[in-house]
Amino acid sequence: MQWDGTKKFAGFMPENSTAKPWLPINQNYKDVNVASERKNPHSTLNFYKQLLQLRKRDTFAHGSFTSTVPNENVFAYVRELENSDTYWVFINFGALEQRIDMTKITIGGKVPGELELAAVGTDSCYVRGATVKAKEVVLRKYDTIILKTKHEHYNGAGTSLIANMETTFKFLVIATISHFFSKWA
Repeated sequence: MQWDGTKKFAGFMPENSTAKPWLPINQNYKDVNVASERKNPHSTLNFYKQLLQLRKRDTFAHGSFTSTVPNENVFAYVRELENSDTYWVFINFGALEQRIDMTKITIGGKVPGELELAAVGTDSCYVRGATVKAKEVVLRKYDTIILKTKHEHYNGAGTSLIANMETTFKFLVIATISHFFSKWA
């Protein structure tokens, strides 16, 4: 990805440089670059920053992992840890919008009526920090959202640190794949 929208080298070298980058600069450098991604709260860069912050949470580092497939296009899992927030991750791998009723999913503890959006994908219809009704979760095509509840809704057990580090890495890979699909679909 280019650094910025500067004309000659897209931020890779000073404008007055006589050297050339060893790879060609993409034609979309004016629109797709780090400088513009930083300004856009729904950019892929900012989504990854959200994911990296969540990865530092105790629930993602030490919590249990339980997954399910609510329908043929959606993969979901819950991360739980005693006395910590609980997180539900939903990834839509399909090209159509999906509606999920979380009260019908049998993973995780008791699902409250509303959940907070901890992270939202680049094309999501939601805004991070907003609340969502558990019976009306909407995933746009190739969308990823992460919902959270406070620890008082916890009803699970922890697992080993190494297993959860592997799971967190797998989550990041799945989220990455989902976002690549959304950009080229």
